[in-house]
Amino acid sequence: MTTKLMTYHRRPSATTASAAPGTVTATSSASDWGLLLIRLTFGLLMAGHGTQKLFGIFGGKGLAETGRGFAGAHGLWETDGGVEYSVCIAVVALGITATGPGRLAVDRFFRWGTGGWPQAAFALGLGGIAAAITLSL
Repeated sequence: MTTKLMTYHRRPSATTASAAPGTVTATSSASDWGLLLIRLTFGLLMAGHGTQKLFGIFGGKGLAETGRGFAGAHGLWETDGGVEYSVCIAVVALGITATGPGRLAVDRFFRWGTGGWPQAAFALGLGGIAAAITLSL
């Protein structure tokens, strides 16, 4: 088993200007904290939202009703039964996947923790498969 040491390339800041390029310093940047904020807030809220849709708890209607609602979507805007909310969720998830984890993310220690276009494409494909299964119910 081999372990790959991951390096992060960030713009130099006042605290990391003396560090060698491609090294991880002991301090975290605003982007690390920003990614953590997005992951925790958006991730936890979407986990709750997903359990509503999938299992019907927290006042949700369950998977079958959710699938029927998506099948009846018309146009872009939510007020017309559209998909703007779903598009926003997909774009944020895709952006986080392409960006990869910051220093403060638990998943930075895993093999997939580098981010990039292949990981983003995989996540997009997986989301498409899940959407197709939901719509077929």
